[in-house]
Amino acid sequence: MSKTKVEGQDVVQFDIKPVSYWVYTDGMEVRLYLNQATNYHTSYEVYRADGVSHLDDSGDLTLAPGLQAFSANGNILRQLSLTENELVLTSFPPRSAQIVIMRATAVAK
Repeated sequence: MSKTKVEGQDVVQFDIKPVSYWVYTDGMEVRLYLNQATNYHTSYEVYRADGVSHLDDSGDLTLAPGLQAFSANGNILRQLSLTENELVLTSFPPRSAQIVIMRATAVAK
């Protein structure tokens, strides 16, 4: 799992302690759980379910099966991209020029 902070022209990327997320979706909403044993989750509203754009190994822009969703709780705008192998969370805190991007790789289904 990695975390990237972007502020203006400055980009700082670092690895963070592994965290397990559980993801549930019905195609209209995505629920992201930090702990499988609890009912606490963050909900995201799906706005695109026809795939996630990404660069392939040759540098071409392609569409991978997946979905994209957003959440605007607590004055923080969050964008989620979910594919079979990867979860990307992008946070835009209020009154800040900083963007935080967290990237997680699937380890189990």
